[in-house]
Amino acid sequence: MAPVRERHTIQGYRSHALPTTLFFLAGEASGDLHGAKLVAALRERDPALRCIGMGGPRMAEAGMEIAKDLEGMQVMGFWEVARQYGFFKKVFYALLDRVKQERPAALICIDYPGFNLRFASEVRKLGIPCLYYIVPQVWAWKPKRAAKMAEFIDRAYCVFEFEPPFFEKFRSRQRKMKTVFVGHPLLDGGWRIGDGGWGLPPGPKTVGLLTGSREDEFRHLALPLAQGFALANRERGPLRGLMSVPAGNADAHRRVVKACLEQGPGSDGSSSVDGVRRALAGEPAEKALSSVRERTDVSGADDSRGGQGEAGGKCGRPPREDPERPPSFDLADRGIWVGPKEAREGLGSLCERLRDPGLSHAACLPRLCDFSVVKSGTSTLEAGLQGKPMCVVYRGSWASYALARLMVDIPVFSLVNIVLGRYAVPELLQGEVTAARIAREIWRGLEDTGYIDAQKAALAELPGKLGGPGASGRAARGILDFLAGRE
Repeated sequence: MAPVRERHTIQGYRSHALPTTLFFLAGEASGDLHGAKLVAALRERDPALRCIGMGGPRMAEAGMEIAKDLEGMQVMGFWEVARQYGFFKKVFYALLDRVKQERPAALICIDYPGFNLRFASEVRKLGIPCLYYIVPQVWAWKPKRAAKMAEFIDRAYCVFEFEPPFFEKFRSRQRKMKTVFVGHPLLDGGWRIGDGGWGLPPGPKTVGLLTGSREDEFRHLALPLAQGFALANRERGPLRGLMSVPAGNADAHRRVVKACLEQGPGSDGSSSVDGVRRALAGEPAEKALSSVRERTDVSGADDSRGGQGEAGGKCGRPPREDPERPPSFDLADRGIWVGPKEAREGLGSLCERLRDPGLSHAACLPRLCDFSVVKSGTSTLEAGLQGKPMCVVYRGSWASYALARLMVDIPVFSLVNIVLGRYAVPELLQGEVTAARIAREIWRGLEDTGYIDAQKAALAELPGKLGGPGASGRAARGILDFLAGRE
């Protein structure tokens, strides 16, 4: 049996003595970002509190001991996870053994549902309370799973106002999970980045291209996003493009993006994903992508989902064979791609700010842009809070997409549209994510003033829908109250 840890008094809770250890689970970059704020808020209230678990560099900077880092954990899609089952199983049981050794006061899960829900169900069998911060979006893809969650999750700290009423329907004598709306941690700290001192040198209109924090997302989106920008630049340029890519492996990312641009419009199918994968693995990018081609008829991309037609329309003509203004990208710093090169100086202060654990690329980059193409996920909220127009995209493997279609039953998929409760920003899903469609969205987001103003007005509603600043502190207080028996 593990030894009983020394108990001490949590500051601000007088006679309430608590164990010293909390075990955290955050499996991706956004969880690391929000987990860092939560760890900081907890340790601000009690500097002696010991935090340990799975997380990334931001949580480490906030004072958490890293039992497992994020390497290999940031995988998107059912099929992609299944292919790495052995790896995830090994991590799962290694962390479970660590929990048995540490005997923490509570397990705190942060998003990352596929791994965390299974882990929490095992930990609860040990008699350890399980708390969830940023709960799984089961309201979108598995409503009945909420009933199962309520059997082993003690408290859920929700970041969307509509979530507690949803989960409340599944409470019973056997399912005692209590849910609390704390607001979204994106509003904590410097979520709104001012224009002063952040602007690029005078130049053409700027387009942001955000591929996401996972390598798998980059593999699926690098080609259509880079070539969509190239197509828009040829037809309506000159334009300046900024691309955010996953951290690390900077030279490989540079080679892949340059090769994508040099190929001309490329394949929107599995061949392009495989080509990017091979290039990232070390094969010469030009060779890996040399067989990749795509339809170039700008006006021929059909709108296959309801509501998409208004965001599209027939814009422009096929690209010229010999563009007068070929786009140029150059790696600036910390995963930011910028073109042309003279924009380096303007990004200096931005890159410094990106080292702030409270901000991410998705929070900073759109502020510099007139329009952004953003990968679906938390990054859409980060970009939306900057009040700049955008288009949201999602593309994964076709196997994962087919499974998701069977499970998801909501009319929109981007968090911005879900929170606002309407189709406020355009969405491109799977086969719609092509260079031609992206170019059309870029043109409209730069040139249609009525469309731009409507998006800005809708995005201005986001802060009020997310509960206001202080979410991390409210969640920390709720966790400490629970452990102290005050609620």
